[in-house]
Amino acid sequence: MSMLLTFDLLAQATTQAAPPPAKAWYEYGLLGWYVEGGWAMIPLFICQVIALGVIIERIWAYRAIRIDVGAFRARIKSLLAQRKVDDAIRACDETPGPVAATLAVGLRKFKLLRALKRPADQIEHEVSKAVDDYGVHIIAILERHVPILATVAALGPLFGFLGTVAGMVYSFRDIEEAARAGGGQNIVLTAAAGIKVALYTTILGLCIGIVAQWAYNSFTNRINSFVLDVEESVTDLLHNLTLMVSVGARALADDDTPAEPAAAPVAEPAPATV
Repeated sequence: MSMLLTFDLLAQATTQAAPPPAKAWYEYGLLGWYVEGGWAMIPLFICQVIALGVIIERIWAYRAIRIDVGAFRARIKSLLAQRKVDDAIRACDETPGPVAATLAVGLRKFKLLRALKRPADQIEHEVSKAVDDYGVHIIAILERHVPILATVAALGPLFGFLGTVAGMVYSFRDIEEAARAGGGQNIVLTAAAGIKVALYTTILGLCIGIVAQWAYNSFTNRINSFVLDVEESVTDLLHNLTLMVSVGARALADDDTPAEPAAAPVAEPAPATV
């Protein structure tokens, strides 16, 4: 009898000590969530891929157009002080970013109006209007793909909640089937397995929404910074062009201090007649 009891205890110990079945490689980490989450993971995966693509593309694009705005504006002012409008336009064309592109539009308009010999007030008005019209295109370029992040930030959690609700429905269905079948099944374990899988969609949906919202706010602040640099640069350009037309290019070389007009030549007295 004691021998049978010993064999029984050894069998129980062996059964309890048996390691759980090994998982497949695709059942670990985030990929495992996608596998266990069911059909609701499909739209979440699409949202994740789209958001990641937009974030990488925008980071690369904004880094490519980042320049030292102060140094660039000083360079353009120096060229205008030397009356090198063509060189200033060429410098704008060779420099990336919205500031250089906007100033190039203003300088080309200024060159055209000077060739047509327009008055100073009309030149300032026409140049200002040209850069304002071009500013719409600049903002559209800077905001490219960014609204997609706002859409993902809104839809990600919604898809996650939808998957959770669907999982809860399936869990209660399993509980009902287990209760009807009988057999002493643990209803709590039956429901817990389905609920755990359903909550994967909520966690993933919230993570996607949080990252997309953070990226959207970050890119919006970056766009506002670019727009502010453009507005300040345009104001500085209009000021320099007005001085250049009204006073002369020397006013730009003296820290924006208008140069004094040259004194009129004194007429020599006419020789006395005898």
